[in-house]
Amino acid sequence: MRLVAANFGKLEEQIAHEQAEAARAVTFGTAQATEALKLRLRQLVLASMGSRRVANAWRSSIYPRPPARSLGPTGLVWSNAPHIIEAFSRTQMVRSPNGFFLAIPSPDAPKQYMGKPVSPSNWNEERYGPLRFVYRRTGPSLLVVDAVRRTASGKISRRIANDGLTKTGKYRKGWSTVVMFFLVPFVRLKQLWDLEHEYQKAGDDMIRFIIEAWQ
Repeated sequence: MRLVAANFGKLEEQIAHEQAEAARAVTFGTAQATEALKLRLRQLVLASMGSRRVANAWRSSIYPRPPARSLGPTGLVWSNAPHIIEAFSRTQMVRSPNGFFLAIPSPDAPKQYMGKPVSPSNWNEERYGPLRFVYRRTGPSLLVVDAVRRTASGKISRRIANDGLTKTGKYRKGWSTVVMFFLVPFVRLKQLWDLEHEYQKAGDDMIRFIIEAWQ
C-alpha cells in the first residue's frame, strides 16, 4: 500500500486558517455553554424558591470579551447572592450563633429597622414596646408585643403609653398582643438544587456546542 500526501497552497496560511476556525468554534461553544448554564440556574432558583430577585442574581461573563476569540476562553458563572445559594446547595442544620434560639420573624413583624433586617437585637422598642417572652411546652416559644393594634392596611401600629389597658385590666377595643418572633432551637434547610450536576452538564454542553460550531 502506498500513501500519497499533497499540499495545496501555503502551509502557514492553512495552519493560520485552521487556528482561526478553532478559536471561533471554541469561543462560541464556551459562550453558549456559559449562557445556557446561567439561564438554567436562574430557572432552577425561580422554580424552587419563587424569587425572581435571587434567580436574577446569577450572572455570567466570557473572557476574552467579544468580539475577541481565543483557543483558551474562560466562561464564568456566579451569583450575587452566594450565601443564599450556598445555604440551599446541601441539607444542613442552622443554629443560633449564641447557642440559644433562632428568632424567626412572624408575618406581622416589621421587615427592617434602620436599614437592617429586623431581629430581637435591633428591635424598635420605642415604637412598638418591649418584646415579652412567652414559653410554650409544645411548639416554638414566642416573643410578643403588648397593647398594639392594626392599621387600616393591616400593619402593626405604635404602642400606647399606658399599655392600652382599661381600668378593669382589659385591653381597649382594637388593641391586642401580637407575635413578633417564633423561637426555635434550629432550622433544617433542605437541599433545593445540585450545583455539581449542573456544572457537569455545562461541561458536556460546551463540548457539544464547540463540535457543532466547528462543523
